[in-house]
Amino acid sequence: MKSTTRRNFLIGGTAAAAVAGVAANTMAARYDSVITRWWSGTFTTATSENSEALSAEEAKSNSEQVSIQIESEGAVLLKNNGLLPMERGNIALLGYVSKDPVYIGAGSVAQGDGSTAMVDFATALTEDGFAVDETMQQYYQDYMANESRGDNLTDMQALTGADYNIYDEPVSQYRDKLDTAAAANDTAIVVFGRKGGENGDLPIDMANYKNGVAGRTYLELQDTERELLDYAEQNFKHVVVLLDSTNAMQLDFLDDEKVDAAIWVGAPGASGLAAIPKIMTGEVNPSGHTVDVFPYDIKSNTSFLTCTAGTYNNYDDFDMTDAGFDNKVDGGMIWYPESIYMGYRYYETAAADGVIDYGSAVQFPFGFGLSYTTFDWKLGETSLGGVGQDISVKVEVTNTGAVAGKDVVQLYVEAPYTTGGIEKAARVLGAFAKTSLLEPGASETVTLTMAADDLASFDYKGRGCYVAEAGEYRLHLQTDSHNDKEGVSPISYTVDADRVYNDAGVGKRSTDASVAENRFEEASAGDGNVGSSIPWMTRADLEGTHPNQTMGGMHITAMDVALGDTRVERMRTSEGGSDVSFDDDDSYECASLVPVSTSEQNGLSVQDVAGYTEWNDPIWDKLVNQMSVEDMCTLLCDCGYGTPVIDSVGKGMATDLDGPAGISSQNLNYYGHEFCGEPVTAATWNVDLAAQMGSAVGDEAIAAGANGWYAPGCDLHRTPFGGRCAEYYSEDPLLTGKIAAAEIRAVQEKGVYCYVKHFAFNESDNLRGGMYTWINEQAIREIYLRGFELAIKEGGSKAVMEAYPRIGLTECSTCKALNTYVLKQEWGSNAVCLTDGYGAGLRDGDAGPMAGMQLPATLVNTDMYEAPDIQLRAGAGALLFTGGYKGKYGFTERTTESTKGIEMLHDMCKRMLYCYCNSNAMTVSRDYTPYWKYLLGGIEVAVVAGLGAGWYKQLKRRHEEKVAATVATDGGATQGAEKTQGNE
Repeated sequence: MKSTTRRNFLIGGTAAAAVAGVAANTMAARYDSVITRWWSGTFTTATSENSEALSAEEAKSNSEQVSIQIESEGAVLLKNNGLLPMERGNIALLGYVSKDPVYIGAGSVAQGDGSTAMVDFATALTEDGFAVDETMQQYYQDYMANESRGDNLTDMQALTGADYNIYDEPVSQYRDKLDTAAAANDTAIVVFGRKGGENGDLPIDMANYKNGVAGRTYLELQDTERELLDYAEQNFKHVVVLLDSTNAMQLDFLDDEKVDAAIWVGAPGASGLAAIPKIMTGEVNPSGHTVDVFPYDIKSNTSFLTCTAGTYNNYDDFDMTDAGFDNKVDGGMIWYPESIYMGYRYYETAAADGVIDYGSAVQFPFGFGLSYTTFDWKLGETSLGGVGQDISVKVEVTNTGAVAGKDVVQLYVEAPYTTGGIEKAARVLGAFAKTSLLEPGASETVTLTMAADDLASFDYKGRGCYVAEAGEYRLHLQTDSHNDKEGVSPISYTVDADRVYNDAGVGKRSTDASVAENRFEEASAGDGNVGSSIPWMTRADLEGTHPNQTMGGMHITAMDVALGDTRVERMRTSEGGSDVSFDDDDSYECASLVPVSTSEQNGLSVQDVAGYTEWNDPIWDKLVNQMSVEDMCTLLCDCGYGTPVIDSVGKGMATDLDGPAGISSQNLNYYGHEFCGEPVTAATWNVDLAAQMGSAVGDEAIAAGANGWYAPGCDLHRTPFGGRCAEYYSEDPLLTGKIAAAEIRAVQEKGVYCYVKHFAFNESDNLRGGMYTWINEQAIREIYLRGFELAIKEGGSKAVMEAYPRIGLTECSTCKALNTYVLKQEWGSNAVCLTDGYGAGLRDGDAGPMAGMQLPATLVNTDMYEAPDIQLRAGAGALLFTGGYKGKYGFTERTTESTKGIEMLHDMCKRMLYCYCNSNAMTVSRDYTPYWKYLLGGIEVAVVAGLGAGWYKQLKRRHEEKVAATVATDGGATQGAEKTQGNE
């Protein structure tokens, strides 16, 4: 019995070991680069040829100080009745978020492995000399021990880190604690916070959330929070409100007379909160300005009814899974019916045209911020250049107050508008500048510069290009989007005749490489709903075309709509909705300066072109010609958080890290400093400070041995309900692009290439995978691509990360209009185009013992609608895919066995190698020796040896048992014979 059990155990163990061994080796092959990077990050350190490079500890320490400075200049003083600056003394910290702050958003913006010291409100205030009431702190500490953020999450929320529950309980449950705190303190600091996360948008109805109120949005105070504020107003002498949220909340409660002061904190990161008590005491004079508009009624926003994705009711009509395309994916669709009238552009235009009463509609304008001092401005020299030239305005800023401070000068353009003509907002930010710290009585002259060509609007309905229409353009020097600086008159700029920026007119804009023409006609035409029965918003009838009117007050998530027949037919006859086709291959114009070949022996290595920036040199093409087709596919497919080893050109492994708040990655097992969220950086309105952050990130990347950075994020706060507002700067594209460009330049000066993301139209995150996004081309050009345009043109970003959504029917990474015509041809960029996280799960049809298993790899089912062959033809083609192979998850024979396909691979690999060779990968290194393979091999040998020994013992025992049985049988036979003989 024991022998049988032992034998069965060995048989089972051997079978299990065989399956496990094959599976382990399959996964090891697929995740070779991933595991090697993790091993290197965990067990080795980086080395740099730069003797001045900072150590990891030094780099993080520097980042911590930069982050504090960003919060110091980015925090916005929204209200002050004279309480601030205040003396240090006894205070009571109220609000759950005061104990459990929202340091940053969730998703790729999140940093840390739990080991990073995070400065909370109580620590910041205590270390600055305030005496923080212990009663409330202990209450929140005890509360968190029983229930805290993360305890009430759905599976998806837990995955992304978003939590929309409200943890301020009814006041009746802890009134005794509040009474104790009120008796001992005159001042209450009440903290409210909101947190967004990747792969979801903020709730528009809090009915299903803890302490939520049915029909009320997440960005409004809930009843339990209102109770807490009421208690503070009634029981404390002074009340200060701190707002820990990068999503613009509805702040009507700040108008309460008993709220003495309010500060927008944003997302402070790991160390930013150390700046808040210094602002409260006046050690730091606040100089931040809002990056979004704050209306009194958040539902008056033109994007509210389309702030997250809806769905179509007829996906089955254009199902193409049999052809290899998932035309549904996450099943989302979204409209941008407001056209260019988004955010402050709407409110300023509606006020200018008498449609709204601005004071009743808007609480805090875009660009608003208070100071403890006052400033006077004096207009200086102006230069009003024409086509291809600059407009520059000098302004002398004088501190007329009693304390030192910084000021922000904002220039807004008021363009001439004709009813029925090209749409124009009443105010559009054109330039800005921030002063240095000015002592009382001191003056500084700042220069605001913009290209005269940027006065043009995109005439997608008429001439299909940028046009600066004839008329008077008024340039306003303002303190925010609504208020002209007192005593400074607008500057008049006259365009005598229409400036049409095409080949028949004045030519291309000075910053373009070629004329910008209509490229997104399909998106402009709409889906059969928006653009038709739901018209694009127009200034000719702002009230009548407001989405609240045209959509009948119904939110997109509640609407029963279908994709129009014309669009359905296009989906069914295209390559997954792409604007390219395999039939177009013959027209492909290869960019190589020499005939394309493969596996040549040219004697070149990446070291031969290290730091070489001349793009138009055939040496790059000769280098790529040394690669085999398999090499090229590997370089483009195995780009999950880095790029792979390519021996044929001497390329080593490279590592890329997330995200917009600093460098951090489980992939490398490296966690850097968590900076403030991007909106706080933008709220500084300080490009020099943004550059300091970029430089600090670069230093950390060098210390970590990282070469690329999945940042910054340049999508917009189209809606405050966007899940990823924490990793995008602002609602305004110019502010976004200028801050991003400064950050990118500084990072790349350190040799770290940036992947500006998510390119493009990722303003909503719910159902983002393959989301059908409908925007007209004027809004696309002037608003949603503008930040990226500046990041590329002025920042020089060497790479972009594609977005998951579609523009119209076309998924972004398969969109030739976006990646070739706009990015490459119009903007003149050779940036690498990398997908966002690419599905890596093994599915039915895969070979091997794990066929059919679905492995967790990404937050979105992207593996079917992102087709590498099509992406390559669209001008993209690098896959953020952890284990790319030729075949289903890589390129097919339509590329690898095609002359034109190989030329496309060549061109994309040239961009990849150019980026790599002009990075710190040439001077910074890690030990990427795959020691883990030896360990795996050793384990396999040990398992085999153990099983072998077991089988040897089992066979030996069986042999011995057989011999014993034979002897016993022979002995019995002999005895029987003897007995017989005796009987006879």
